[in-house]
Amino acid sequence: YPAGSYVVVTAQAFRAQVLDMFEPQDHPDDIPYEGAPPVAPYDNAGWTLAYQMGVRFDRVLEGPPDELPLEALPDEVLPQAGGADCPCLPAGEVRGGAGVAGWVLRRTANDAFAAVEDLLADGREVRELTGLMEEYAPGDFWIAAFAGDRARLEELAGARGIDVDGATAPPGTLSEPLRRPAVALLDEYGGSMESGWTRFLLDEYGIAHEVAFPPDIDAGALSENTVLIVPPGLIPREDPEDGDFGGPDPGEIPEAYRARLGPVSVAETVARMLDFARSGGTVVAIGDAAEHLAEHAGLPLRDHLVTIGEDGGTRPLRRSEFYVPGSVLRVRVDTSHPIARGLPEHVNVLFRRSPVWQVGPEARRQGIREVAWFDSATPLRSGWAWRQQRLHGGAAVVEAPYGAGRLVLFGPEVMFRGQSHQAFRMLLASLFL
Repeated sequence: YPAGSYVVVTAQAFRAQVLDMFEPQDHPDDIPYEGAPPVAPYDNAGWTLAYQMGVRFDRVLEGPPDELPLEALPDEVLPQAGGADCPCLPAGEVRGGAGVAGWVLRRTANDAFAAVEDLLADGREVRELTGLMEEYAPGDFWIAAFAGDRARLEELAGARGIDVDGATAPPGTLSEPLRRPAVALLDEYGGSMESGWTRFLLDEYGIAHEVAFPPDIDAGALSENTVLIVPPGLIPREDPEDGDFGGPDPGEIPEAYRARLGPVSVAETVARMLDFARSGGTVVAIGDAAEHLAEHAGLPLRDHLVTIGEDGGTRPLRRSEFYVPGSVLRVRVDTSHPIARGLPEHVNVLFRRSPVWQVGPEARRQGIREVAWFDSATPLRSGWAWRQQRLHGGAAVVEAPYGAGRLVLFGPEVMFRGQSHQAFRMLLASLFL
């Protein structure tokens, strides 16, 4: 292991927490009797942070750590330049001298998107590399040279721990200039927990956004270049027959917040979302919101988690036939797709009774693409997956053209509790499509 590697010793008072973050959770099959539905756990069955964050590590069972030249880290470790006596993360480097035509930023780090957001906010020209290159990969970012570029890039590299390379010419063909995304995040009065975690993620990566409420969508507030993010739990399968959505009495709500009141309705709000996509917008939906949006849009996607019923038709699997509470599963990704460029071949995702689709011939004819899918009968990494083989072959992430725009459907909760760092990049990349 090279100098600068991290060693987490387990001979310490916090050994249990260390193991909790690195070891997979192995939840037992909690089934009270044969044929009964599984007993739901109180919360997630698996959460291993090292898996969710894509941390590469080895478990070392031999070799006393007191023989290694180790130095304790402080409570907060930030990217910064420092010598041998600095227990810090390495700061990013800006490599290249004068006379460069531009700079290359690899997209293999989530923070690359934060840097791109900042540069676009500065009014700088950023493009993506396309085609085949020897040293770089399709999707890496090309930043055209500008006055004071080195100082600005050193500032971003130092803050984000990313490397930037100067080049006398683009190392490949270039896309059209990227546009800074205008992001709208759907929420509801009183606060959606899932919307809150998504907002946390956007704030962490410096992605400018506005919080939108159902009345905003109903009033046609989405502009042409907006990307709308719809977290789980915010799109119903159908409106109540009596039209009573419940909710607080407006008279009991401070006047400043009454404009936020009102539900997401299929007849009005979802219809507006789909009109927005048809006219060129992008809607990114997550979890059950993705499942219901696909149904309302009439996409030719079939539920993968079905079986043949007694009448010869298909029916959804019962809980006694398939059950995955919150657990970490592995999916295969199409690294040639713009959403998944720069990712490894397999990614860990947080699956919580999430939708899984079957992408058939008709869907493919309409240009619908699988971005991530279950390529194994044993995708479980941590937690509990009763009869997990049912997932094999199903699509987890789908991108679908819709009119002049697109729908991006994430089955797994890629923003879950601010922990799914390895899957964050697909969500961040979907904002720059």
